[in-house]
Amino acid sequence: MGNPVISEKVSRNFFKLLETTSTNLGISETYTSSVYSVEEFTYIKGTCKADQDGELIVEFSHDGTNFNGEVSHEYDANDPLSFEVPICAKYMRCRFVNGSVAQGSFDLGFYATLR
Repeated sequence: MGNPVISEKVSRNFFKLLETTSTNLGISETYTSSVYSVEEFTYIKGTCKADQDGELIVEFSHDGTNFNGEVSHEYDANDPLSFEVPICAKYMRCRFVNGSVAQGSFDLGFYATLR
């Protein structure tokens, strides 16, 4: 049986905002989101913009602890990125690994959706 709060939101809006951040990262620093149960959804979608190169990684897990599957996107500085990743496990998290220069700006947001 699914989470009734999530199920109610899904039936009304078809999506759930999971997380946003605008905290700048230092040299080679990694942002790691919380872990989310996404079994009632179909896709993870989001946007990212930073003033330095890096890598965006969406990771999946069947138990919420061991992350075995991932989809990654190389990120070019100042190039707005929109992403859509099919959900392939019960849990997910998002990571961004910053490049060799500290960021002056960073904005990442992602949500789970049925479409």
